[in-house]
Amino acid sequence: SGPVAVIATDGGGSGQLVLTAKVAGTPFAVNFGGYSGVANLTNTSTTSNTNRYTIQGNLAAGVTAGTYTYTLTTYAGASPTCTVTDTEVGSITLKESSTLVLTSAAATASQTVCVNTAITSITYTYGGGATSAQVAGQTMVVDGLPTGVTPTVSNTLKTITLDGTPTTTTTYTTIYNYTVSSVGPSGCPEIVMYGSITVEPEELIELVSAGSSTNQTNICPGDTIIDIIYDIKGSALSISPALPLTLPQGITAVESKTQQSNRVNITGAVTGTYILGVNGSVVSYTYATGNTTQTIRDALRSAINGDALISNVVLAADIGTDALSLTATVSGTPFSIQIGGTAGATNMSNAITV
Repeated sequence: SGPVAVIATDGGGSGQLVLTAKVAGTPFAVNFGGYSGVANLTNTSTTSNTNRYTIQGNLAAGVTAGTYTYTLTTYAGASPTCTVTDTEVGSITLKESSTLVLTSAAATASQTVCVNTAITSITYTYGGGATSAQVAGQTMVVDGLPTGVTPTVSNTLKTITLDGTPTTTTTYTTIYNYTVSSVGPSGCPEIVMYGSITVEPEELIELVSAGSSTNQTNICPGDTIIDIIYDIKGSALSISPALPLTLPQGITAVESKTQQSNRVNITGAVTGTYILGVNGSVVSYTYATGNTTQTIRDALRSAINGDALISNVVLAADIGTDALSLTATVSGTPFSIQIGGTAGATNMSNAITV
C-alpha cells in the first residue's frame, strides 16, 4: 500500500517476494523492519526504474536549414506536491546542404561531336551551401574531359560551364565520361552528376599502295594493272557511292575487311583496382584476398560481355589462364583499348594481334 502502487508476486525461490511498480516509470522505495525482519529480510533492485525521453529520427529531406530549439519541462501531475519544475533545453542545427543541377539543355550533358568541332556548352548551377563546383580529375585517358574542353567556374553566377573544342588525336570513337560535383563547407555529402562527351575521329581515306599506282599510263589491252589500295579509317566505315564503281571493263574494286583483335594480359594479382576500357566505356574489378590473375581475367571477361555498350563493340574470350582476346563484333570497325586502375595500370598490358 502507500502512495505508490506495487504488485507483489512470489519470487523464483521459497522465501522470495517480487515487488513491481504498477505504473512504468514511477519509482518506489522498499523499507523493512521489525524485531526479526531487520536481521532476516534483504532487498535488491532487480530492474532499475527508468523514466526516459529520447529524441531521435532522420531529418526529412525537405526540412529548411536552420537551428531548431526544444524544451523539456517536468510535470508532476495535476495537483503536484512539489511545484518547482525542472527544465532542459537543447537544439538541433540543420546545415544547408549543397545543390547542383544541369541548367543547359538536357541533351548537352551527353553529346557526340566530331574531333576539332566545338561542343555545345554544358552548364551546371550550384546553390544551397555549395561555394563552388568541380570536375573530377582523370584516372584514365578516357575519363574526365577530352583535350580542348575545359571547365569554367563563375562565383557570380554560381555556375560551372564545360566548353571548348576536342582536339584529341585518337583514330577511334572515344567516350569521355566526366563527373561534376558541388563543393561546400557543410560536411554533408556533396551532389555528384555525370555526363559524357563522345568524340568521333575524322573520316579518312588513305592510299597504302605506291603513289604512282593512282596514275597508271601506257596500259595495253590485256595488261594487268598494279593494285591500287586504299584504307578507310577514322569514323568512316565504307565508301560512297557503294560498290560497284564505274571502272573500265575487266577492272573491279573489291572490299576486304578484317576483325580487329587485341590481347590483354593480366600480369599480376595485387591489391587495388583493375580497369579496362573499350572506346571509353569501362568495366572494373577490385582485387580480393586470394585472387589470381585468372580470377581477375575471368571477372573482367564477364563484365565486358555483360556490358550493353561494350559487348556491341567487342567479344571477350579467354586465352590461356591470364589473358583475354577482344575481337570486334563487326569486321572493319576499329576500337581502342584503355587500361588503368590502381593495380591494373602496372599489371595489365594490351597489344593488337590482328
